[in-house]
Amino acid sequence: MNISTLDLALALPPHSLDAVLSFDQPASLDRADVLIWNPAGLYPALEAACERTDPPVLGVGASEWLLATSRHWREQFKRLLAAGGTLVALVPAPRTVGVHTLQDILPYDWSDPLWPRRVRSQPIDGAALPRQAGEPFRTLFTEAARCFQPCATLAEAPGAGILEDGQGMTLASYASEPPGRLLLLPALAPDLAQDEAGAALFLQELRRCIERLGQRSGVRLAGWLDLQRGPADEQLHARRAQCLRERHALDLELQELDRAMAERDFFKQLLAGEGLGAGLAAAEVFRRKSAPVHADWVEKDLHIVELDQRNLLLKVRLADEPLDAAALRRLEEARVRVADYFSRPTSILVADCADNALPPSARAPRRHAVLEGLDDAYVLNGLHLYGWHLETPGDSPDRLLQRLMQADADLSDSLLRATLRGLTPPADA
Repeated sequence: MNISTLDLALALPPHSLDAVLSFDQPASLDRADVLIWNPAGLYPALEAACERTDPPVLGVGASEWLLATSRHWREQFKRLLAAGGTLVALVPAPRTVGVHTLQDILPYDWSDPLWPRRVRSQPIDGAALPRQAGEPFRTLFTEAARCFQPCATLAEAPGAGILEDGQGMTLASYASEPPGRLLLLPALAPDLAQDEAGAALFLQELRRCIERLGQRSGVRLAGWLDLQRGPADEQLHARRAQCLRERHALDLELQELDRAMAERDFFKQLLAGEGLGAGLAAAEVFRRKSAPVHADWVEKDLHIVELDQRNLLLKVRLADEPLDAAALRRLEEARVRVADYFSRPTSILVADCADNALPPSARAPRRHAVLEGLDDAYVLNGLHLYGWHLETPGDSPDRLLQRLMQADADLSDSLLRATLRGLTPPADA
C-alpha cells in the first residue's frame, strides 16, 4: 500500500512513505493508494502572504496562486478516489483567509479542495471523552488514541460520523465513494512530528483500518498477496494498470477540452452577453494580459485595473444602459474616489456591449475613442475588446490605453480583424 502525506510532518524513516508532498508544490498522486492530508500545514504560508492581517486577506497575486493550486489538488483528489484510493484529511481548527476574486474578497476555507462535498468545521467545545463507532474505526481510535488531538468538530461532513465528542458532535466521518473512500479524521497530536514510535503506530493502525474496509480497488489487503501471484494474476494486474493509464489519459484530455471550451464561451460574453458576466469577462481579459484587477469596493459593476503609471476604471455598458449625465457623474465620482485611494491618476474605459443582442453585421459602427463629457475617458466596443483578448501577445494594457489616448485610427480596425479571424470557421483542407 503506497502511502503519501501532504503538508504532514511525521517522525518516520524515509522508506515508510511513498512520497512527502507539499500543498504549495503541485504534484501528481498517480502512485498513491492513500494520501494523508494535513490542511493546517498550509496556514503558516498563507499568513506570511497576507497583505493585511485583521482580517487576514491575501494579495491579488497570492490569491490567484492559492485558487489555482487548490484547483490542482481538487483534481488530484478526484483522480485518487476514482482510481480506488483513500483520501485521509485531518480536520484542522476552523480558520479562513480572504482571497481576491473578480467579484469580491471571499473567504477561503481549508475544505475548498474537497468541493463539491460540503465540509464545515467549528471550534471544539468541552473535553469529554469521545464516543466511538463500530469496526474497523473503533480499533483505530482505541489503539491509536494517543496519536489524535481533536481541535474541531464537523458541523457538515459527507458520509457517516465515526467518532463523536461527549456532546454528540462529530469528530470524524467516513464516506464511501466507490471505488475510493474519504476519511475525515481528527488532527494529530503535535508531538508525532518528533515521536517516531507514535507516528509509526498511527500509520500502522490507519493501514490496518483501510485494509479492513473490504474494498480491494487501489489497495492491497495484505502484504502476502504479492507472494501468491501467478502468471494469470500478473496478466490481470498488468491489463488493469494499462486500462487505468488509458482512462487517466482520456480523463485528462476531456478535462482539457472542457476547460478550453468553457474558457472560450466565457469570453464570448463580450460579443453577445447581456448580463453582469460581460463585466467579469472584460476584467478577466485585462488579468490575462498580466494586469492586477479587482472589483471596486463600492460599485459592483466597476473594476480597477492597475497599470504601470496609472489605474484604469473599467465599466462594461450593457443594453439599455444610457451614457447620460447621471451615468457620467457616477463614473467621475468613482474615478475621484479610486484616484484618491491609490494616489495615482485614473483613466476611465467603457467597454460598450450595448448592442450585444444584435448580430455583429447589424451593429452600428462606433469608432469614437473618447467618451464625450469626461476627461481622460474612452470607449472600446465589446467586439474590439474581444479581438484584443485574441491577440497574442498583442498590445499590453498600457499600450492599449496609450493608443486610445492618441486616438489611433488603426486600433478599431485591427482589433475587429482579430475578432473576425477568431470567429471565422477554418477553410476546408
